[in-house]
Amino acid sequence: MMNRGLGAFLLTAISISAGLLIIELGLRLLTPYPNNLPRSNHVADPALGFRLRANSFGANSDGFRSAEGIKKARLVAIGDSHTFGVNAPIERSWPSILSSHMGISYFNFGVPGYNLRQYSTLLLRAFEMEPAIVIVAIYPYNDFEGFCGT
Repeated sequence: MMNRGLGAFLLTAISISAGLLIIELGLRLLTPYPNNLPRSNHVADPALGFRLRANSFGANSDGFRSAEGIKKARLVAIGDSHTFGVNAPIERSWPSILSSHMGISYFNFGVPGYNLRQYSTLLLRAFEMEPAIVIVAIYPYNDFEGFCGT
């Protein structure tokens, strides 16, 4: 027979675990990201494979998280979900913060799920904006996926 202390401990541990599991499931069902949830926010793109649907998570009509109609930008950022700023308001993405500190215009080409395949295409688009600075933010854990036998 279990003593009262051990029984109380087990009951508490099971209750906490069950509560965390319920919270985790709720967040996965109610949060539009991470990117592994429905792909309904994607639109086919012949050059990039896919892009974000306009107005999904603050994306403009081209599927990027930048102001509409920008043709020139002093800073252009290219990357994946880190550059996009998943689960952060647009003004808290690192390209927005960096451009604000520097006092220059920016364009954010970050999209969750993008990797080196899209970055090379986006570099050409970036140079059309005549930027002073182009930053390609590479996250080795997933940006090399498909290039190194993974």
